[in-house]
Amino acid sequence: MLAGQLQARKLYGRYKFNHQKAMRDGDMKFLEIAGNQFLFNVVEDPMERANLRTRQPNVFQRMVADHRIWNAAMLPEDPASASGPFAYGDEIADHFGVQRPVRPTAPAKTSSIKRTTRANIRRRTPASRM
Repeated sequence: MLAGQLQARKLYGRYKFNHQKAMRDGDMKFLEIAGNQFLFNVVEDPMERANLRTRQPNVFQRMVADHRIWNAAMLPEDPASASGPFAYGDEIADHFGVQRPVRPTAPAKTSSIKRTTRANIRRRTPASRM
């Protein structure tokens, strides 16, 4: 290899939250998030706005197959491991569709204790103290 030349290589990745998968091969990037699949040319489209999945189906299918082969050689994801987003869709525009998890709400507690409010304090306070 000559000085200054980079060796061609493929980069693979996965992230448990939203079942994310990614692969980079040269200028092309395969990305899957929550079942949505994308193919980008990151050199010509650095903002990753034009999904080339249907325009270059052979490249897309090859990259999906390569990612599956790589993923099969990795340890399985631990279902008990914690994983979450770096940000939610209401915080960063580029995280469109990343939603906060719905947490069950606790039933409302009812109490027989009367809440103290300013109106209740005024009613109990003698007029001379106001």
